[in-house]
Amino acid sequence: MIPESHEAYSVRLYRATVFPTKWAHVCDLLRGNCCDTTVFRHMDKWWLFTSDRNDVLRLYGAPDVRGPWAEHPKSPLIVGNAHVARCAGRILQTDGRLIRFAQDCAPIYGNQVHAFEITSLSDTEYEERPATDGPILKASGTGWNARGMHQIDVQEIRKGEWIASVDGFGDPHTPVRADALAARKSEN
Repeated sequence: MIPESHEAYSVRLYRATVFPTKWAHVCDLLRGNCCDTTVFRHMDKWWLFTSDRNDVLRLYGAPDVRGPWAEHPKSPLIVGNAHVARCAGRILQTDGRLIRFAQDCAPIYGNQVHAFEITSLSDTEYEERPATDGPILKASGTGWNARGMHQIDVQEIRKGEWIASVDGFGDPHTPVRADALAARKSEN
């Protein structure tokens, strides 16, 4: 597990000693102001995306999840674009494709989520392109996600059958009824 640990000024790796209630710190993967880090394995190598600001996306590679991590020669991949730089969940790997989810942090942090297909990833190359014409998640205007959506985790549970967990934020003064929340979840 790699929880958000930017306040500790590091990317911290933990392992379960008694799943899911007890965890032990294994090591720090990186030191620095790293936010919304996501790690994945592709082509016999570990890859790590992280942001040190809302408008910067960095990429690192390592032979083992514990490291040593080296910054990719094309990194930073994105500089000065808060609409697409910050990760919004782990990389989706499906049918040989890699999909990176990105928070749109302009004009506010995490107001919607975009999807990008990674078309080239190697020790020397990185390229991606939009996977959709617009955001895949956005604010609803009411309830638990009234103001924004900023994380998604997609899992294929059976061939062709998917489930997703999302994170949004709304007006803290507007209560959300449990039945309304359940109805919204079933629509997605």
